[in-house]
Amino acid sequence: MAKVAIVGSETLLGREILEILTDRPLAEVVNPDQAEVVFIAGTDATTDVALRPAPGATLIHVARLEKRGVLRAPMAEPEHYLTPESKQIRIAHPAAILLILLFRRLAAVAPIRQAVITLFEPASQQGQAAIEELQEQTIALLNLRPLPKSVYDEQVAFNLLPRWGVEAPESLDEQQQRLEEDLTALYGETPWLSLRLVQAPVFHGYTASAWVSFEADVTVEALARPFREVRTEDEGPATNSGIAGESGLVLDRIIADGPRAAWFWVASDNLRLVAENALLAAASVIEQSTRRVQ
Repeated sequence: MAKVAIVGSETLLGREILEILTDRPLAEVVNPDQAEVVFIAGTDATTDVALRPAPGATLIHVARLEKRGVLRAPMAEPEHYLTPESKQIRIAHPAAILLILLFRRLAAVAPIRQAVITLFEPASQQGQAAIEELQEQTIALLNLRPLPKSVYDEQVAFNLLPRWGVEAPESLDEQQQRLEEDLTALYGETPWLSLRLVQAPVFHGYTASAWVSFEADVTVEALARPFREVRTEDEGPATNSGIAGESGLVLDRIIADGPRAAWFWVASDNLRLVAENALLAAASVIEQSTRRVQ
């Protein structure tokens, strides 16, 4: 069995990767100095201290805003996607993966003419510190206490934010820029797309409100056909918390807006998207290594 290691196994993404490996024993989890593939899920500090990879090991970076390595997202890569051999790989932004899965399936029904999307960012995308800040702000507001603002520099609890505060270590614009860069690299130019990233007061999971128009007449039935799951009126709605642990994306009922346009509500588990794509990338690395040995 192949050997992998997780640096930062205590982080949200590290735990997600470990959970999948526990449920689906694709590889044995070992120390970095014994591993063929090492998932880098920790901060720079923990990585520098803990990372002692085996000679020749491939590093797969899953941390947010990470820019080292060859871009990968096996679920969303186009056919014949060229990936130069590299000992460092980074997994694409989960929202970019979500949008590619959505666009590719819709474009198989009819060419897309225009898409206007509001994407709601969860706290978990910024790691454990952001989740804790959202939790602490919620408690502080209910008890009329001052709010902690070290991550967002703004009240995120019970609020929707078009941007973070000016003293925040990062910015929501940076998140959207990384998302758009990864989307372009994997899907191509999207001049027909208007995208707005909004910070939501939720712990986990992306949701998006999308209006899409097409170059030809479409029906709700045809638009639903490429998707594994589309919730109906008889089922509970697709929510950010309700899709935790699910692969890919889930759509709520599709609403026609004339013969050539429709509204979509989309939900996806951001951590699961990154973790599963990281494991698929690791599998391809291990497969290539096995071929070379043979």
